Parts: sequence; C-alpha cells; structure tokens
Amino acid sequence: MKKIIFILLFATVIVTVAWSFLSAPKSLNKTTVSIADSIAKYKLDQQKVRIIIRKSDYKLDLYIDSRLVKSYPVVFGPDPVNDKTHEGDGCTPEGIYKIKQKYPHRSWSYFLWIDYPNEAAWKRFNDNKKKGLIAKDATIGGDVGIHGVPFVTTSFGNHQSADTPHAEDLIDKKTNWTLGCISLKTNDITELYKYVPAGTEVEILH
Repeated sequence: MKKIIFILLFATVIVTVAWSFLSAPKSLNKTTVSIADSIAKYKLDQQKVRIIIRKSDYKLDLYIDSRLVKSYPVVFGPDPVNDKTHEGDGCTPEGIYKIKQKYPHRSWSYFLWIDYPNEAAWKRFNDNKKKGLIAKDATIGGDVGIHGVPFVTTSFGNHQSADTPHAEDLIDKKTNWTLGCISLKTNDITELYKYVPAGTEVEILH
C-alpha cells in the first residue's frame, strides 16, 4: 500500500513539474536570437520595419513585419527621464519619428539619423515657449540619432584604428553619456544598421 502511495505521489510531482514547464510563457532571448533566422522562419517582410525605444527600460525593440525579432540595451543623455524641450537639455525626444538618413560614423560606428524636430516637436516647442516653460531665446536642437559607443581613448589617444576598442561598458553600466541620442554597443548597432532602412518609423516612449 505504501509503495502504491509513493508511486502516486511521485507521479503527481512529475506531472506538476511537466505542466509548469509546458504552461510557462515562452520567451526568446532577444539579445542573442538571429534576426536572419527569424526572417526566414516566419517569412517576414523586411520592408516592414519599426523601432520602439522605451527609455524607462533602457531598451530598443526591433520589429519586422509586426513581429518583435530582437531587443537591445541602450543608454541616453544625462537626463534619461524627461522629454526633450530644447537644445542642451540632455534629454532624448519622445514621440514618433522616422529615420531620415543612415551612414557609417567614424567615432560611433554607424548613425541612424531621426527627423527630430518634426512638425509635432516644433508644435510642442512653440507651445512651451508661449507658456513660459522654456526661455524665449531657447533653440529646439537637432542631430538626434541612434548610434554606437565611442572609442576608448584613455590608452590610445586620438589615433584610432580598426583595432581600437570601443567603450562597451557604457551600455552595461547604463551610463547616459550622449547629448540626447540613443547609444548601443558596437556589435548591436552594426547588426541593427543592416536591417533598418531610411524611412523606418521610430517611436520613443518614456
């Protein structure tokens, strides 16, 4: 009798563990999954690309054909919380923008230039001036984009080469070092650059 009870208890434990495993939500490791594999597996349309940046989460999500295919850790300017109101405030602008141009960058690997200030940004800026929330002589700023991290210059000076390391630890330590741009690790911006065409929508959320 005891043997039967033991077997039943053991079987119950096995079933419970198996059910917990099977019913748990499945999530891909978005920092290591291959974008090319996702495109092939799900037959994704590479022309349908969208980026969502969540400042509070320090995260950039890449969507292709409405599917989240990869997430990247990112950092921002010295004020990573507030929305950008004017030039020099160290904030990353929130809202919906587009990639207006993309090109290699000699210091930050690649640059995905967003169309800030767009019409909506100009409206907010002018409204804030009328309300007295920013100085009358304030300017709106620009040159905001998505790019890599700078070279390590402490040991190498200004004589960089292809072998000069980048300051990848800025991302690991969540060091907000830019003037309001979005910064990724070198390998991440290199990969992202391949899949993000000009015209891609970029939504930046708090």
